[in-house]
Amino acid sequence: MFKIPQITSVLAVGVAFSSTLCAEMATEVSQYGITWTFDKPQEVGQYVSGDYWVVGPVNVVSVTPQPGPSLSDAKDSSKSIYGATANVDDKSMRNGSMVNPGVQKSLRSQGLDSRSKSYDASLSVAFPVVLNPGDILLSSVSSEQYGAKDKLATPDVLGQQRIFYKKPTGDYVVESAALLTCVTEAPAEDAFRPPYAGTARPAYYARNIQWDKLPSLPAPASMPQWETFERVHERPWLEIPRSWLVQYFGPSLNGNGYGREVSRMGNIATLMLMTDAPREQKEKLMYEIIQWGIDLRSVIDSGEMFFSDGGWWQGRKWPIMFTSIMLDEPAMIDWPAIPASDKRVMPSAAAPHPTFVFQEDLDTYYGQGAEGQDTLWQMCWHTGPKPPYQEKPKSEWTKMDKKSNNYCFINSSTYVGTALSALLMGAKADWNHDAFFDYVDYWMSDENFQEMPKWIPGKRTADPFVEDMWAMYRDQVPSQDNGKDNWKFIWTDMHQRTGEWVENPKPAAIP
Repeated sequence: MFKIPQITSVLAVGVAFSSTLCAEMATEVSQYGITWTFDKPQEVGQYVSGDYWVVGPVNVVSVTPQPGPSLSDAKDSSKSIYGATANVDDKSMRNGSMVNPGVQKSLRSQGLDSRSKSYDASLSVAFPVVLNPGDILLSSVSSEQYGAKDKLATPDVLGQQRIFYKKPTGDYVVESAALLTCVTEAPAEDAFRPPYAGTARPAYYARNIQWDKLPSLPAPASMPQWETFERVHERPWLEIPRSWLVQYFGPSLNGNGYGREVSRMGNIATLMLMTDAPREQKEKLMYEIIQWGIDLRSVIDSGEMFFSDGGWWQGRKWPIMFTSIMLDEPAMIDWPAIPASDKRVMPSAAAPHPTFVFQEDLDTYYGQGAEGQDTLWQMCWHTGPKPPYQEKPKSEWTKMDKKSNNYCFINSSTYVGTALSALLMGAKADWNHDAFFDYVDYWMSDENFQEMPKWIPGKRTADPFVEDMWAMYRDQVPSQDNGKDNWKFIWTDMHQRTGEWVENPKPAAIP
C-alpha cells in the first residue's frame, strides 16, 4: 500500500477520483506557507513525494505571500567569513516566484529574493501567469528574521540534526519554497514529480521501486527517529543558486545546501532504509530520497557539476546512484568516460567541462603520503585552486595547507556513511572511483594520522548511527567488482584555473 499524502487544497468545489492520487477540483492549493489561486476550479492532486500538480493550461492569478518589494527599514547586506559580499541591501523583491527554474539562465541565478547577489529580476514571475503542461512554478517565502540581532539565524530545517556541529551564524534570505507542476492530465497515483531543472520531464513511478534490493540489517540503538528524517527530506532540496551564495540564500526550511549536511542527511537516510524496519515504515522516506535523486540528475543534465569547493558540494552523487538502483534505471548513472583527448574539467573557451564531476572523486586519489598512507585527500578549490598537501610532512604545511586539512575533517567525516551505503548496495563498480572507498577505509582505520576533535562522539565521524553501522557491517558488505577507471585530478595551470584527469593506478597492495 502506498501512503497517500493528505490533500491540503482549499475551496474545493467537487471531487474527481480515478486512478489518480486523491485528485479533486479546487480553486486554491496551499503548501509550506504558500497558496496558489486559480481563476477557476482546476483538477489538482499530489505526487507520491508530496508536491502538487495541476491539470492545465491553468491561469494562476495570484500567490500568497504576495511577491513584491520589501517594506522593511532593515539593512540587509552581508559578507562571507572571507569578506566576499553575499547579500546586498536591495528591497525590490521578496517572496518571488519563477517558472521552470534552471532553464532560462542555468541554475546560477534566481528571481526569488533581491537581497542575494544571484538575483536576476528577469526571472521573477509577475501574476497572473499562465502555466502550460510541462511548466513548473517555484514560489517562495522570504525570511522576515534576516539580520535580526536577537536571533541566532533564520530557522533551519536541520534543527537538532545539527548535533555536534555549531549552528549557522549566517542568515538565509529565503525561508520556504514549494513547486507546482502543470500537467496535461492527472498522473498515476504512484507518480513522482518530474524534475524541476532542465526541460525534460521524465516519468518515474513508485511501483518500480526494487524493494528486494535493500539489505535488511538489524539497526543499532543509535538509529535516528524516522519522523525526524522524513521532515528533513520532506520538501524539495533546491540547487538554486548553484554557487557559494546559497549559504546565505536558503530556503532554510526546505534543506541545507552545505555539502557537509547534504552528505550527512543523505547517507544517514539511506542507511536507515537498509535496516530491518518494516516496509510501511520506510515508504515515506524512500519516496523523498528518490525524488531528490531525480532532481539531482536533472541538475546535471542542465549543465551543472558538483566540483570540489571546500565543504560545499559533496553528497550529491550517492542520491542519484541510490535512485538509479531502486528504480532500476541504469541510464541515470551512465557516467560517460573522460575523453582521453580532453580531460580538463574547468570550463574554458576552448573546452567546456564534462558535467559528470563530483567532489568526492576530485578530492580522493592514490599517492605517496608523507605519513605512509597510499590513499590521500586534497582540497582542489577554495577561493581559488589549491594544490595537494598530504604528500608533504606536516612540518612543511603552509597556512593554506592547514586550512585544507581543516576541510579534510569536514568532508571525510561525512564520506563514511556514503561509502558504506554504496558498498552495502553493491554499487562500488558503478561508482567507478575506487580511491574514494579505499580512502574511507583508511580514514576509519587506526593508521589514520589525523587527530580528531575531542568533542566528536565517534571514532571518525560526528554521527553515532553511522559509526555503529560501520562497525557492525563494513566487514559484511557483499563481494563486488572494483571500478574500471582510476583517475586523479591535477591542476595544469593554476593561474588559468585549468586542470585535467590523469591516470592514477591503484597500488598493488590494495585489493
